[in-house]
Amino acid sequence: MNVSKSTKIILILFFTLLVLSVLYLVYKYYSSSKIEISESGNLLSFQGTVKKGKNVDGIKDYCPNELYIVLDKEVYQLKTDTKTNNTASVLYSNLRNSQVKISGKKQLVPVNCANEKSCDCDQGLLVKEVKVTKHANDNWPIFTGTIFCLEPNTTQETTVPCARGLITDDGKGYFLRDISRSRLNIGDRITLSGELEGLTTNSLFKSEGIINVFEIK
Repeated sequence: MNVSKSTKIILILFFTLLVLSVLYLVYKYYSSSKIEISESGNLLSFQGTVKKGKNVDGIKDYCPNELYIVLDKEVYQLKTDTKTNNTASVLYSNLRNSQVKISGKKQLVPVNCANEKSCDCDQGLLVKEVKVTKHANDNWPIFTGTIFCLEPNTTQETTVPCARGLITDDGKGYFLRDISRSRLNIGDRITLSGELEGLTTNSLFKSEGIINVFEIK
């Protein structure tokens, strides 16, 4: 049976298109598989030391109050799930300066960040589980008092009705940082440990400074 030249050309083109189609489908399959694995794969493990941004070179100048895990060559800002009411700086404040092992997922840096240095543009680590491998031996001072509205500073006008803080038993007032709002109920007695930090600007309320809360007793 003789096959014309034109028929041979058509058959060759048909089989060529068929092969190319198969190759394209194979490529799409493996590409989609890789994307699926990278988005829903196993958690990564990170071992390092938890530090406040103010204690990390290169970060202290623009994001001093967030928590980071510092590795040998990398630094990640700790993040919590959006379903969690508290930030990582509140949930993990008592891990400051401790050595930990964290299971989590890297978060994508926003595309509009480029080389911008800001808290929102740091590489984030969404924390799923934390295990302490070595507790810090920091002896933070202890404060005991009552949650109350800090007294307004009479030298400055303010329209803020109440700035909640800690009034210690010796009558001194302090702003509180890294503490859940659920623990700031007016009239509640509380004992906590933390780092006392001086105010860098004039305050609308009388205060001896800011307590970076480490732990509530």
